[in-house]
Amino acid sequence: SMGQSAESTKSKIPNPKQSPRICSRLTFPDPGCDLQIDGPCIAALHARLTLAGDCVTLADLDSGSGTSLGPGGPRLPAHQPTEIQDGDEIWLGPEVRIALRRT
Repeated sequence: SMGQSAESTKSKIPNPKQSPRICSRLTFPDPGCDLQIDGPCIAALHARLTLAGDCVTLADLDSGSGTSLGPGGPRLPAHQPTEIQDGDEIWLGPEVRIALRRT
């Protein structure tokens, strides 16, 4: 499993171009991608994490294999940010898991 930490900031909602984006490095990654993950089910531009104050949201970027919270959780709707909590498990497709931890 892979861990990714997010720290709270006091800034306003960031510009989407500055939000961390999760993508595959197997298929032509976007130059603005911040977290590159190997995996056949990870889209070239899969999801976006946004941090605004103490709120962290996750949005699927219309990936083919989907993004969900927890094993077997429902797929997140494309391009609709969903608030996530410390300790939530983010599933990218059926195999890749990321656990969000505040430090």
